[in-house]
Amino acid sequence: MKLIKQLTIFIIFITPLLIGQTQFSGNANFSYANRISNGSILRLPYRMLELEYIHESDNIIFHSEFAIEWNRKKDTQFLTDNNPQDFILDLRELYLTWYIPMGEINLGKQIHSWGFVDENSPLDNLNALDYYYLFDGGASRKLGSYSFSTHLYWEDISLNFVYSPFHNASRLPIVDGKADEEFPFGFPMIPTESGILKNNSLPEMGWKLEFPFMSSNIAITKFYGYDRIFNFSGINVFTNDWQSFHYTDFVFGYRKTEVTGLSGQYFIGDLSLRADLGIFNTKDINHEVIRESPHLPDTYNQIAYFDSIPQTYPMEEKIKYTQFNIQAEYELPFDISFLTQYFNYKINNYFSNGLPIDQDIDIPNFEIDIEQLNPENLFVPGMGSPLAVLTKESILLNLSKQFLDNQLKVNIGSLLDLTNNPNGVYDENEEFFDENENEKWDIDEEFTDQPNDEFQVYGKLLNFGLEYEITSHLEINLLLTKIVGSDYYPDNSKYQFNMMEEFSNFRIDLKYSF
Repeated sequence: MKLIKQLTIFIIFITPLLIGQTQFSGNANFSYANRISNGSILRLPYRMLELEYIHESDNIIFHSEFAIEWNRKKDTQFLTDNNPQDFILDLRELYLTWYIPMGEINLGKQIHSWGFVDENSPLDNLNALDYYYLFDGGASRKLGSYSFSTHLYWEDISLNFVYSPFHNASRLPIVDGKADEEFPFGFPMIPTESGILKNNSLPEMGWKLEFPFMSSNIAITKFYGYDRIFNFSGINVFTNDWQSFHYTDFVFGYRKTEVTGLSGQYFIGDLSLRADLGIFNTKDINHEVIRESPHLPDTYNQIAYFDSIPQTYPMEEKIKYTQFNIQAEYELPFDISFLTQYFNYKINNYFSNGLPIDQDIDIPNFEIDIEQLNPENLFVPGMGSPLAVLTKESILLNLSKQFLDNQLKVNIGSLLDLTNNPNGVYDENEEFFDENENEKWDIDEEFTDQPNDEFQVYGKLLNFGLEYEITSHLEINLLLTKIVGSDYYPDNSKYQFNMMEEFSNFRIDLKYSF
């Protein structure tokens, strides 16, 4: 009887998929990358197999996309885990589309796209990011969002609405509570899962209105959601009745963010101009961070050491910032495609309760410089363009050219960082307090740290790529990526391009499509 029920359910499910049009496609990828600095293998996860299944019946389309992701195993991993599997199954998308007279309705796990600018739009916030694929671009660096969406059309006007009942957080390069050594991205602080104050009721929604205006297209967007990256939310200091033992509890959360966007697209002959402006208003929803200590000792006698909280400091951050990206595309002579982007990110207003501590926090086995614990220094935008985690101001350049009847494609690209921040060290012409009265700055004297007045390119990310189509189904890609830091920023400044220099690599991809 049970077998008959299972067979009936299977027939009911599979029958609609056998009626109508079906499309099945995919690709197998074989990738190998070496660091330029020492020739070691760059062991980052990548999607070894990608499968896409689309079925269309009447006015309903079923869309699904799966990926098998290779994940490295450590040499010693079999000592603690004898499972030989080194891959995971990733459900990228799975949703239904229902076409109606006025447009379409979508339901399921989807990857969305907002903004006119390619790749780095500050308005493309509907999906969280997978930072392991940050440099790949496109939909490959997005995580699907379980959501309901509509696209409605009236003449030349379109309205897009998206709702997700869940908070969508980014996949960050963190392994066992530490930054992944294989990935060149630094975090000021990394929380444990128990360090996050959770709120299980975090729906997200947004709308986009797009319409023509004279010879251009305009879009207005509004999005309400929660940051894709965690934020530092506050501190609790646990102690005992005699205040002879202390334990500091760092609390994290996800800010609530409202994004107002304006997009424009304009064509002048062969010149295409696109621009996206995002205005972000974000605030910490954790007005209180008091909680039971997540690290109570095991024995009864030791529990008394940390049974009270004499001090608690919620940050209650409120920040307003803007991000802007303008893109130009032009077809140069000799069929060379040229693309450039200018990106700018600025904090307009920052508020935080701060920490009422005027000296370093002294904790057994843990010492934190209060300057590093300044909440404003720890702020990382949890939404907006992926470029914002790397740079506040930059120029992106890309040239591409096809040869051999489009069988060979050459790409040359660069990301030039123009971020001009105080660097934390004394520079010539900066003001200082001449305590030694010798009319020169000495290492023990205080100074006023100022941004560099001169226009300058600091860090650089340079790449050169070849894509060669061996057959109609098989292609090989070669990519050389070189990252150059800046001497202006010292190593302890956590300047991203300095930290990424070891990520410079040479990569070979062999892709078979079917």
